[in-house]
Order: sequence, then structure tokens, then C-alpha cells
Amino acid sequence: MNHVMISVKDLSKRYGNVSVLSNVSFQIQEGEIFAILGSNGAGKTTLLECIEGLRDYSSGSIQCNSTLGIQLQNSTLPPDITPYEALTLYATWNHTKVDHAHVKTLGITPFLYTSYHKLSTGQQRRLHLALALLTNSDILILDEPTAALDIEGRYTIHQEILRLKKAGKTIILATHDMNEVEQLCDRLLVLKKGKIAFQGTLHQFTKSTEREFNILVTLSAPLANAQLKSISKFAHEYKITTTNVEETLGMLSSICIKHQVHIMDIHVEAFTAESQFMELVKEEMA
Repeated sequence: MNHVMISVKDLSKRYGNVSVLSNVSFQIQEGEIFAILGSNGAGKTTLLECIEGLRDYSSGSIQCNSTLGIQLQNSTLPPDITPYEALTLYATWNHTKVDHAHVKTLGITPFLYTSYHKLSTGQQRRLHLALALLTNSDILILDEPTAALDIEGRYTIHQEILRLKKAGKTIILATHDMNEVEQLCDRLLVLKKGKIAFQGTLHQFTKSTEREFNILVTLSAPLANAQLKSISKFAHEYKITTTNVEETLGMLSSICIKHQVHIMDIHVEAFTAESQFMELVKEEMA
């Protein structure tokens, strides 16, 4: 049975009368990759900063059963320091040695002696991850670790995260990318207006609401009073959201026959985990 590595209980954070986090509770198990998601203003950054010890909270409790290795979303280093110097410095602080094989795996070797201010954003993020790993902590907090990386860079980081999981590390992954969650994470937590909107596995998330489909249809002429949502009044395009594709297509066919309108094009798309996440937080983003 896995040990609980992080326990957050009834966590709340207020600024005066404004509540940023409200009674947030969850546990993260040893060796788990746990995603925290939320739109801007949902409280995600505040929650992470409370766990990291960078921000005080109003009530509740946080227990971490290990030291933390942290890659912040927004961090920087002195402009003239090189990755080699930064890695050596961090290694000295943490009483360890730089693993140059690991540095090579993360793709840092080609710019190892380049000044920090000359590095691209993606190169800087690779370096920040390498620095976080030098703590040799059992718990890692990675805030948008693949932001600004190309496809190859994202793949490299994903493989490294999976390697860390295999090595028994517990990882909190803050991301806006549901594809990343699908590929890497065991469980996820979605924040909405400072409260937990969902907590569970990806399978539970996709099954938490009845599976929906969008039917996009282009007609030969507009349908008056047909109760269809137009997405382009010039091209007579409509979108229908349904949980029963077969029944809805039958209804659409009957309406078109009745109004003597032809179906010119039709496309059916299933709601993905990403679209479901956007649907869950859309009121907050409005």
C-alpha cells in the first residue's frame, strides 16, 4: 500500500473578504503523478505556493512527508551565469554532484556554457527542471514544465517525468494541457473559483458527465425556427450538441426533408477530455 506523501485538509486562503481557496482537501500517494488544473484565477497558483511554503494560508493544514524539488512557472537566474555554473552551484548547495548523463538526457549539453540571458525560454525551462532534480527530493512540483518547448523537447521532458515516476518519485504537475494529463497523470484535481470542481482519475473525469457529441452540419439553405444553433449565418452551418447521435441525425434528416433543405456536409466529433475541462471551467473564464 502506498504512503501518503502530501495531505491537504480544509485549506482556505482569504484576502480580506475575498476567498481565493475554500476548504480544499486532497491526498497524494507515493509514486503518483497528480495533476492540478484550473483556469486563470481559479486558485491553482495560490494552492501550489501554499504547498511550496511561499505563501501563508488562512486556515486548514498541509503535510508534506519529504523535502520538495520545485520548478516554478516563472523563475530566473543571474543573466551571465551559465547552465554549468548554475548546476554546479545548486549541486554544492544540495551536497551532491551534477549527473552529466542526466544533463545530456534533458538536452542541456549543447548550451551548457552559454550565458543564461542568451538561452531560449525552452532551454531555460529545461535547465530549471534539472536544477529542481538536484535536490534529490522524493516530491517534485513541476509548474508548466513543457511550456515553450517544441515537440521534441516535450517528448524528452515527458520521458523524464515517467522515468522519475518509475524511480518512485511523487510528482505534482500543474498544466493547462489535457493531452499532457492523459499521457502522464494518474489522477487530477480541477479547481474552479477556489473550490474543487473535480478530483479523481482521468477515466472518472471523462465519465463524470454523460458523453456528449457535437454534430457540425452545413445545409443548402437556412432553417427558420428549427431550434438549431447557427455557427455561421452566411454558410448555413449549424452545431448540435447531443448525447444520442443516431437519434439526433434522424431528427435532423426529418427536419431537412420537411423544409426541403439538403445536407451538404456533416461532421461528428466527440467531446475530448480537454473539451470537457473547458466546459467545466467555462463560466469562470467568461
